[in-house]
Amino acid sequence: MNKISLISGCPCSGKTTLANTLASFEEKSIHLSLDSFNEFLVHPISPALPESHQQNISILKSGARAAKALFEDGYRVFVDGVILPWALLVILEEFKSEVPVEYIVLRASLDEELKRAANRKEDIRLHAEVPFAEIVKVMHPKFADLGELEKHVLDTEVLTSEQVVAKCEEKRNKGKFDLDLGETIKIELE
Repeated sequence: MNKISLISGCPCSGKTTLANTLASFEEKSIHLSLDSFNEFLVHPISPALPESHQQNISILKSGARAAKALFEDGYRVFVDGVILPWALLVILEEFKSEVPVEYIVLRASLDEELKRAANRKEDIRLHAEVPFAEIVKVMHPKFADLGELEKHVLDTEVLTSEQVVAKCEEKRNKGKFDLDLGETIKIELE
């Protein structure tokens, strides 16, 4: 069954690698990075800053609408982004329960994420105000306890990229990441 896969986690947790790999397994697919929507902003605010909240909501809505349109045209859609529980609600509101969704949250160690962050070149327009490693340090604890959504976590602590893909596929094939859109999701908003 076709569905939209939302792949989330702290920056540098492996979301983009996983989304690219999963999309490559499908004949008609797309990897839609929510970060790419920031490229369209002429005067972006770093998404990590509190004053970017409305901008972040607009990015989430735009990404969700694009994902839904591609899904409706028969594409297998893999969306990657920093999708915290409050952001998941924004996306699901755009889907209006009309598409099946799976929510996959990658959880790596802070040390591993910081190591990856040190090797990453970020768009300085987006992160000029805050060093990227600091963003990772701020975001990491926000994924530490997802409450009711904890069952959607894939712990990647000691796994290679290949092992992450294999473990993810195993859980996906069993429907472990599927969201029941008829069920009320209780999420603490920040």
